[in-house]
Amino acid sequence: MRYNAKLNFFDLFMPAAMQFDEYKNWETDRISIKLRDFEKHCSLLIRHRDFAYAQDSSDVEMEKERLGRTLKILPQALEIEHFIRFGYRRRYLSNLDITFESLIPILYVKLYSQNKTLRTVLSEKIDDLYYRLDFTEDLYQYHVTIGPVRREEIPKHIGYNIENHLEPKIRDKEYQKIIEGYPDVAVFTDIDFFRVGKKLKIEEAGTFVELARQKVHELANNLDNYIFKTEIEDKK
Repeated sequence: MRYNAKLNFFDLFMPAAMQFDEYKNWETDRISIKLRDFEKHCSLLIRHRDFAYAQDSSDVEMEKERLGRTLKILPQALEIEHFIRFGYRRRYLSNLDITFESLIPILYVKLYSQNKTLRTVLSEKIDDLYYRLDFTEDLYQYHVTIGPVRREEIPKHIGYNIENHLEPKIRDKEYQKIIEGYPDVAVFTDIDFFRVGKKLKIEEAGTFVELARQKVHELANNLDNYIFKTEIEDKK
């Protein structure tokens, strides 16, 4: 959630952060603070112009509880008068039991024009592709990215928050386990749902998150059903 910077932030952000005792680990550079819960793989970042909750977990109930508590406490504690951006982003992996080479033509046919003239311009053999779409729906906007990924490509796309979500003493070992759990081939979907405005009301933040969670999940499932006629699970 983004808001206009105010000088009194520096007197407010530490007392505000102290209200989140569920995060046992923290780090500050005196102009921002990172609150970390290594056990639950989630974190809360508080800065002078925005705050952001993040988790590397598919536990939707935990997200609802943690994010709901964040929105209940921080606007008042930081004396935020209004927001200028609401944002909600999720990344998905659709596991597939096919080869990368077999996946490319499926995505190409589903996501790109099959106009005969265009196909004569392009090579008949497509080795890889990347689909990006930005669009607006009423007051809201989307950034949507879809692409095929091999196992070795997944970490850079998923962007696991290693620093804030894994215990330092066992970080390398735990992250290696996570990488080993990735599929050989998958479809990666990244959906960023947001609203911008000069003075978005504080009380609208909670409503936005509920709507965003629904919209993003529906879009992810509808896209996956369109491509493969199957449902996907939330994964990170």
